Amino acid sequence: MRLIRWFLIAALVLAGGIAIYQLLGASPPEVPFAKVQRGDLASTVVTNGQVEPLDGAEVRSAAGGRVVQVLVSQGQQVNSGAPLLRVDDAEAQTALRDAQSALLAAEARLLEAIAGGNPLHRKELEGSLGEAKLTLQQAQDEAAKLRRLVEAKAATARELELEERRVAVAQERVNSVSAQLEALLSDADREDARAAVAAARARAEAANRRVSETVARSPATGTLYEFPMKAGAWLQPGEFLGRVGDLQILRILVYVDEPELGRIREGLAVSIRWDALPGVTWKGLVDRLPTRIQTFGTRQVGEVVCRIQNPDGNLLPGANVNAEILSAQATGALVVPKQAIRRRLGEEGVWKLEGTALRWQPVRVGITSVTQAEVQEGLQESESVALLVDRELRDGLKVQPTYP
Repeated sequence: MRLIRWFLIAALVLAGGIAIYQLLGASPPEVPFAKVQRGDLASTVVTNGQVEPLDGAEVRSAAGGRVVQVLVSQGQQVNSGAPLLRVDDAEAQTALRDAQSALLAAEARLLEAIAGGNPLHRKELEGSLGEAKLTLQQAQDEAAKLRRLVEAKAATARELELEERRVAVAQERVNSVSAQLEALLSDADREDARAAVAAARARAEAANRRVSETVARSPATGTLYEFPMKAGAWLQPGEFLGRVGDLQILRILVYVDEPELGRIREGLAVSIRWDALPGVTWKGLVDRLPTRIQTFGTRQVGEVVCRIQNPDGNLLPGANVNAEILSAQATGALVVPKQAIRRRLGEEGVWKLEGTALRWQPVRVGITSVTQAEVQEGLQESESVALLVDRELRDGLKVQPTYP
């Protein structure tokens, strides 16, 4: 009897467990859902890039030697041709004086080689030529002094312009008197003397250029955004001195990963942000597509060139920036969370709620953002689609929908 009683108790416990299991198993599982809604959607390519001036130029030294004076400072606005620094020109000035003396001597020999003409008239012209040359020499010396004063901002450009006009008038006088003298004289050694004068004049011009090259000048108008020069530094001919460029319009080299390049085209809007100035955004456009793929760290990227406006000049060349390119946008589109889109049997679709059961619904997806996707076909507004859940879903499965 006792054995039978225990058997009956065990049977009742088992039956109760089965009943409870069936009751619990009959409850549909909870599945999170979201409503299909209309909204605006933007598809962007988010990456990084580096800032460069759109129109920039390198500053280089034409002459070598010790820097004796730095005339500007980094960050200063300069015009094309503005003097930036001066290299010791003592040797160049000595060479120029020697070349000018040689030229005067060659011109004197030319006069000595010439014979004929009215002696009295010739003597008068020779005196006039001497006076004209003296006047020319004095004007040239004064112009050279004024040029140095202008560079040191101790004289005005107008004063220099007037003195250079005096030099031109004096030179014309020398040329005129020389031509009159030459017309009076014979051809006896004239060609050799004339060749010697031409050679001496070429040497003088070369020496004058060498003096002018001791002053480094800006190759363009803009901001001298890189110029670490100091007095006392030693330079080699052609040595890099700095960079100058217009910082109002900048070029951004944006590094786009190879798989994303198909979404990029010229004219797309781009937004630039710089961690050094949080909250500030610069706007621009894609200006040029890449011509090759290159390795950038561990990435394979194309270098997309963007052009942006920088009216305040606060975005600096060389800065590493964050870039967001607007590749596509849709207004009033049917939008679902991106996690609702699944792939089943080779097609994209969603699990749609019909009543209390699931049904697989193929869809055609348009543009996507980081969190949302546009549905172009397959769904209607206000329908419910299942979100990502940690269980297998199937057609006809009864569910208990929940909404965020």
